[in-house]
Amino acid sequence: MNLKKQIVIIFILSIFFLFSYFFLFSKFIIYPTVIPMISGGNTYLFADWSAVLGANICKEMGYDVYLKNPCDPWGRTHVYGDILLYFPYVEKFKNFYFLVLPAIINIIFVIVVLSSFRFKNFKTYFTTIIMLFSFPVILALERGQFDVLIFILMVLIAYFKNRIFNFIILVFVTISKFYPIVLGIILFFEKNLKKIFINLLIFLITISLIFFIQSDQMIKIFENRGQSAGFGVYEFSLIGTINFFKNSNFLVNDTNYSIFIFVLFLLIPSAIFFVRIIKYFFKESISNNINYNFFEDRLYIFSSVIILLCYFTFSSFVYREIFFIGLFPWILKKRELNMDKKFFSVYYYLLIVKFLFSTPITYLYMNKIIKGINPIISIFKYTIDLYLISFIFAVFTVFFIGLLNFQKSKIKLKNKI
Repeated sequence: MNLKKQIVIIFILSIFFLFSYFFLFSKFIIYPTVIPMISGGNTYLFADWSAVLGANICKEMGYDVYLKNPCDPWGRTHVYGDILLYFPYVEKFKNFYFLVLPAIINIIFVIVVLSSFRFKNFKTYFTTIIMLFSFPVILALERGQFDVLIFILMVLIAYFKNRIFNFIILVFVTISKFYPIVLGIILFFEKNLKKIFINLLIFLITISLIFFIQSDQMIKIFENRGQSAGFGVYEFSLIGTINFFKNSNFLVNDTNYSIFIFVLFLLIPSAIFFVRIIKYFFKESISNNINYNFFEDRLYIFSSVIILLCYFTFSSFVYREIFFIGLFPWILKKRELNMDKKFFSVYYYLLIVKFLFSTPITYLYMNKIIKGINPIISIFKYTIDLYLISFIFAVFTVFFIGLLNFQKSKIKLKNKI
């Protein structure tokens, strides 16, 4: 497809999605599927973005916003890096900061997502529609979540290969919201071992120094981590999955089989998936299909490491699932090239099922349409999440082993010379 046609398609689709979001938000159609942020009788749009701006305002007033933030309508404390408290704010342009700026970021997000795909067939159109109308995306955009900006910056470092630009972005996203530190895997993409060591050392020293300076704030953020924890269909977390089954009562003859059900139907099958995928990859030499010199491959790797870190270490809110979007371009590219079509078809449709059902199951869950169905919905979501994570973790494990073997082969070659 020529560039002009691609630009026209992206432009038309962008207009379609943005007008759709405007309609859904302005007519309050998304509520209460999306929990409305209400204060003083008013429903606030971009409430999470407002929390950051509120922290900036209160900091100027002398508050320790890591402990108290009365400038936020809900009194939420600041849970991000110190750097976001130096965002230049001018009261005269309040509407621009609170409404226009997050709207612009959302517009850029839609354009960036669409630009990551090659619109060659119906499947690509179908995929983008399912993704961009999924619940995690709608929630992230409605809240004005900072993760939206992190996703945009992640795509940029996947696309551009300028070391200085990527290093600056990497440091910024790391000290802003901490979890993107795993994007530092980009430092291992260098072909020169000396450059890898130097770049990694500079990055770790820079981050360590900043974190040391902000150590008091980091402790306060950790103490307030429950503020950003999800629940039920609003959660993306292994911790949340385990807690759900621990606190559930699946009774048979007064015996609770909750943990047994978790192990038998979730943990064991996902572990089997993980082992079988790794074996299949090495058997079919699929590990050679990941090339970190290509945009789709880099984006897949970056998305994978963020998804894995957030799932295994935090009790993340569901809007963090927007990073699953970064997996699709690589999977679709491999399917189009007829590479291991069976594997990539299963992988693709598992992702589609997750996104396709995310909005209807959340609608049923939050509106309580069917009595007693919420636990079943939660189990469905937790199961899909864990099965998908086994796919992602297996593919990433194979890639990382391949990367290490590549670096080892260079060391051996250098020693021979």
